[in-house]
Amino acid sequence: MTGKRQKRPDSLAFKRGGRYRALQPVALPGERPVPDCPERATGEAREAWERLWKSPLSSAIADTDLPALYRWLWWYDQWIVSTKRLAILPAHSEGAKRQLRHLKLCEASLQRLEEAFGMTPLARMRLGITFSEVRSSQARLRASLDDTRDDPRGLLREEQT
Repeated sequence: MTGKRQKRPDSLAFKRGGRYRALQPVALPGERPVPDCPERATGEAREAWERLWKSPLSSAIADTDLPALYRWLWWYDQWIVSTKRLAILPAHSEGAKRQLRHLKLCEASLQRLEEAFGMTPLARMRLGITFSEVRSSQARLRASLDDTRDDPRGLLREEQT
């Protein structure tokens, strides 16, 4: 029947019984210092590192994730170098085939790490990371702080002056 549960909540594997609630990042982008980029990274990899830490996703990244993020940056750097080398090599040569195999390896590794960190929309949805709710809730909180019409402390301030 419509609207009637087929199983009792206590017999379900997921016993919470409530709606799914997405994870919300606590810190705002730009509130935490950007970790140092490894010195051996190329210019494009450094730009990607800066973009990552300026994005809203940076608020969902813990300090314990840094070793894996450094691994992502290394694979991203390898991917950039590999694409540049592949563009120079003549098509169908042995060097180009070797470089293409390396490029595929880089892309597979990058894809796994990007999914793990929520760098794609689908990965963020699977991880339950939302940003719009955080911004709207912060806007509501700031609006309530600015609204001092019904604040009894205003009467005390008037009496003191």
